Amino acid sequence: MRLHYGLARAREEIRRLNVEIRRLITFMIDDFNSYRQAYYTVADSNAALAHEIYVRLEYNNNVHSRIARRLSDTAALPGFSGTLQPGTRKDGSCTQLRRIPLWATDVLKIPQRAPSSLSAARPPDAMEIDEGIDSSQRPVALDGSALMPGGEEQEDAEQNTEGGMFDRDLPDVEVVVDILERLTMSDE
Repeated sequence: MRLHYGLARAREEIRRLNVEIRRLITFMIDDFNSYRQAYYTVADSNAALAHEIYVRLEYNNNVHSRIARRLSDTAALPGFSGTLQPGTRKDGSCTQLRRIPLWATDVLKIPQRAPSSLSAARPPDAMEIDEGIDSSQRPVALDGSALMPGGEEQEDAEQNTEGGMFDRDLPDVEVVVDILERLTMSDE
């Protein structure tokens, strides 16, 4: 009897996890696009905030890349019945201007969508942000080194995510905006 109910619950759990995997992938792609949009919203008006958003975008890309690799490994297991394709948000926001990040195309094999007339003016991802600015405008780490995707800073970030980096609470964007606005006011 216990075996029967255990198997019935296992099937329910598999169905639930198939839905959750798709939701997680959708969230990670929407999160990537939210940071890109936030970067371009403040890039011209507040360089310090744009830098902070850029750093967080790179950090999230490292974390999401690792999660995507784990999901890909899970999908390779025998009996996997889910999908690694993203879903769409119920409210429909972010879907027309959605850009698929590199980790999703490389690891999860999600194809880039063909640009439509609505998404022709979409902001680039972090790699394109770097390519579009000269070296004097590149975001700089606290130690003075340039933050380059794929460079030494990214390798350090990957090493840091192994340990207690996930335990550290990162403030919300609103908190960062508030702090930077107060700093800007005190400078004037």
